[in-house]
Amino acid sequence: KGCAPASALLPLSPAPLHSNYHEDGPPSYYDNQDFPITRWDDKSIRQAFIRKVFLVLTLQLSVTFAFVAIFTFVKGVKGFVRRNVWTYYVSYAIFFISLIVLSCCGEFRRKYPWNLVALSILTLSLSYMVGMIASFYETDAVIMAVGITAAVCFTVVLFSLQVRG
Repeated sequence: KGCAPASALLPLSPAPLHSNYHEDGPPSYYDNQDFPITRWDDKSIRQAFIRKVFLVLTLQLSVTFAFVAIFTFVKGVKGFVRRNVWTYYVSYAIFFISLIVLSCCGEFRRKYPWNLVALSILTLSLSYMVGMIASFYETDAVIMAVGITAAVCFTVVLFSLQVRG
């Protein structure tokens, strides 16, 4: 007797589960002022977003390709890395340390322009590691891997541009 029905205890509007990111879950869409109310139905907004994403991806792949080219085609660099294997292991350490640090710094990587700095750090460390790995392989195998990667990325870009929302 005297107890309110269960439906009276439920809020009428969908309330966010978490009001702060530092709690157990991700930030709520409803509480986050960084997510302005936009119309994703607008084709021009979607296309601008896709252009930005693929511009960033293209820049990342270009940097990685430049590192791979240096570590593959410059005989002195390739020879140095092969003679000093510790540089190979250092590249793994640099990448994993930067990955862990950036994973732990949520505020840093979620604010503009620091998100671009974080992405640049991660791209450079990964590119350095990939370049070091490429120096231990024959040039033909590296060129084939780069070609396959470029073909797959180009295909994904073409597919994404053809998909209607």
